[in-house]
Amino acid sequence: MPPTVAPTPRPTAQPATPRPAPPAPAPAGSAALARAEQRTLELMNASRAQAGLAAYALDAAVSAVARAHSLVESQYGYVYHDGPDGTAASRNRPACGSGWWSENTGKVWNEDVGVLHREFMAEPWAPINHRTNIMDPNFTRVGIGAVQGRDAMYLTVVFCR
Repeated sequence: MPPTVAPTPRPTAQPATPRPAPPAPAPAGSAALARAEQRTLELMNASRAQAGLAAYALDAAVSAVARAHSLVESQYGYVYHDGPDGTAASRNRPACGSGWWSENTGKVWNEDVGVLHREFMAEPWAPINHRTNIMDPNFTRVGIGAVQGRDAMYLTVVFCR
């Protein structure tokens, strides 16, 4: 007699897709990174104040996304906006909570974020560039993430409306 095969039970519900854990805040002992992030905010807000614009509010959740981007940059050793996997929109749009976001990113040496800020602010006025991101009155919140790489500090700013 042939062996009996028990019927395969049908699942009643699909298990929920696990969500990735949010990026961790700056690693413990990274006082220089925290200073770089704070100084970046101060420099951007000083530039905005000179133009009569409101100061940026720092958003911790958006900063975690910016920090995660800087971490990937540090692992690849270069600065990019969209990433090797084209994830800028899928990272920043949900973090900002709207379809309106932008991003500045760069390398910093000797913890001197002032050099990077001056380079951004020296750009000509254009529809979209680093300077206009900083000075756009429609952006009200930012996330700032600094990560120390092998060759430099990587700094990402995500701007949200």
